[in-house]
Amino acid sequence: MNEKKTKDSSNNLVMAWRKLREIWATPRGRAIILLCIYGIFITFVVSGVRGNIKTQSQNSTPATEEQTPTVNYTQLSDLDNYEYDMKITKDDMIITYQGKHADQVDLFIDTSNNNSYYLEQGIIYQIVNGVKQPVATPISEIDILKLNPETLQALIDEATLDYTKNYASGIEEKQYILSLPAFMRIIYASTISSNEIVTITTSTNENNIQKITLDLSGYSRYNNLNITNFTIDIDYKNVGKVESFYID
Repeated sequence: MNEKKTKDSSNNLVMAWRKLREIWATPRGRAIILLCIYGIFITFVVSGVRGNIKTQSQNSTPATEEQTPTVNYTQLSDLDNYEYDMKITKDDMIITYQGKHADQVDLFIDTSNNNSYYLEQGIIYQIVNGVKQPVATPISEIDILKLNPETLQALIDEATLDYTKNYASGIEEKQYILSLPAFMRIIYASTISSNEIVTITTSTNENNIQKITLDLSGYSRYNNLNITNFTIDIDYKNVGKVESFYID
């Protein structure tokens, strides 16, 4: 029985081969055979490409709308687009400003009275009913307009590192000591003689300075401001995310 089936299969193959040769012998038949071969080849290629694309898609991490580029800066002087909170402590009195900087201009608000200030090319304006009006610096004891990132970086570069602390949260805290004469020279371009100092404390996360604190108690004593505890804290946030807000 098995021998008969094997013989029948061989006969069928021989007949199929003869039939194929007969078809190939004619131009039309040859064209049909080649078309079938090309179709099989193309199907194989397309299937392979689709499988490869699917594998790559599964192995890749899809991007989401919440993903935003990380803005890295190792020095304050690298900042040119940011928001900030500035807290000024004069003994028991605390004044807080919320501001933003972009395109070389600043807009900040006194949170105690909602007065808005606009800084452009070294000139400060108060915004009243949408109109700019030139005013003096809102803090009489020190020109806070000079405490920009570039100047603060110059103070740090001039200062001496006093200590470094590393916290489990990843925050690195550094404190610097700067002589008051050096502070006055950098801030006001003035020359004085004094043994007073200014301390500068920075909080850094992943090489980005997020907060800087100036202890200006020595500055207060030298200028007879009658302020025992005089500090300024500046927190930086939303770096690189501030849209233009130019005011004519």
